[in-house]
Amino acid sequence: MNIIPMNDISKLSFPDYAVLDINWIDTSHCIISLNGASLEQNNHVKHFDGCKLYIEFWDDLKISCYNHELAKWIVQKDDLIDICEITFDSDFIIRGFGMKTGLWVEYNFKSPKNIYADVP
Repeated sequence: MNIIPMNDISKLSFPDYAVLDINWIDTSHCIISLNGASLEQNNHVKHFDGCKLYIEFWDDLKISCYNHELAKWIVQKDDLIDICEITFDSDFIIRGFGMKTGLWVEYNFKSPKNIYADVP
């Protein structure tokens, strides 16, 4: 396996890949397993046949869904079926579609201390 460090996480994308599992180790460790990932470096895209995304030691976590009927975000837990967007500055935000609801879901990890990916 190869480790993709925190400073390269924003170069990862998951087009056409599915979330296989979300494992909450405890209240400060999460592992998201996917069936693939793409990494863009030096104007070259490298594809991987699997990926584990590790998020650790965050200050707070907010999981919400966008309810189209209400036209607003609601606090509701749902597992992700895919990852369509990631944003990383001081917070790490993952967006995709919910497995149970089918709604647009956002995981907002507030100030995580460590994020990395493990790829084959």
